[in-house]
Formats: sequence, structure tokens, C-alpha cells
Amino acid sequence: MANLTTHTSRKIDELIDLVLADIDDAAELASTSDMVTEATLVDFSVEWRLTCDRLLQLKEHERQGNFNWAQTLRYMDLQERLDKVHPAIDALLQGRLPSSPPGGVCG
Repeated sequence: MANLTTHTSRKIDELIDLVLADIDDAAELASTSDMVTEATLVDFSVEWRLTCDRLLQLKEHERQGNFNWAQTLRYMDLQERLDKVHPAIDALLQGRLPSSPPGGVCG
């Protein structure tokens, strides 16, 4: 049982790390929107689908009560950071400049 718990905890840490990196990448991409090509937007769209899958996995781990205290704090930080860049991510997914109106990030 302890081995499974350790594996789950490591998996959660990996997911949080990956999603935080993806959020940072999206914010950086949005900040350079004047240099974003259509190919870059397509790549971002494909990559963001993986991010959404990771977010769903994290939500399920949260629902199941699998987070330790540190992971709970990191997940809350992740959600705050995602909320801040939500309009820019949505704009990138829609192929618009980040100043466009927001929609759904993983919808």
C-alpha cells in the first residue's frame, strides 16, 4: 500500500510540474503574440489538449483525496495561475490575439 501511495504522490507531483510549465509556456507565448505564427498556434492547440488531460487527472486525484498538504497548496497556486492566464490561453486556442474576449480554456 505504501508503494502505491508513493507512486501516486510522485505522479501528482509530476502532473503539477508539467501543468505549471505549460501555463508558463502559454503566458510566454501570449506575451509574444506579435510573433506567433499559425503553425505555432496549431502546435499550442495540440499541446494544450495534453495539458487539459493532465488537469483532469489532477482534478480526479483531488476528488479522491490523494493530495498531501504540499500538493494541495501547489494545486491551489496552479489554479490561481491558470485563472490569470485564462484569457490569453483561450485567445491562443481560438487563434486570436490575447486581448480578445475569453471563453473556455479546456472546453
